[in-house]
Amino acid sequence: MACLLLRGPQGDRSIKPNLDGKTYTYSLLPGEKIAGMDNECNGQLALKEKPVKVKDLIQELDEEIGAGVGNWIKVFAAPVAKLVGKQGCTSCEVRRVITNAYARLKAKHGQAEALKIMGELWSLTLNKPEIALEKLKEYLDA
Repeated sequence: MACLLLRGPQGDRSIKPNLDGKTYTYSLLPGEKIAGMDNECNGQLALKEKPVKVKDLIQELDEEIGAGVGNWIKVFAAPVAKLVGKQGCTSCEVRRVITNAYARLKAKHGQAEALKIMGELWSLTLNKPEIALEKLKEYLDA
């Protein structure tokens, strides 16, 4: 039976399945996320994680776009994020990159359309950050 692997600021932990072998009972600790399945229950991921692709896209877009307002927001929001256990938040990093891209989106699509695009992309970051980054690339390349 595979364990559920949780990853957080305190480290990784494996959650064994309930007696039925199909369900898991656990409570996420602050800043902790589900990282994947651990087939051996030894604290190692069996599947490649999605965030690697997201991190690559963030780095690529960061280099292309450069610094901007999103970086300033991050500086001021960092203490609050630390208090609520949201350090290393992938969605937050994606929103930072999107905010930094505002000037380029505005130059390419106009102010009203740029704001509409940013709203669409920000809403995607809640559950599909990798898609938000891919769409941002499309809007910047259009």
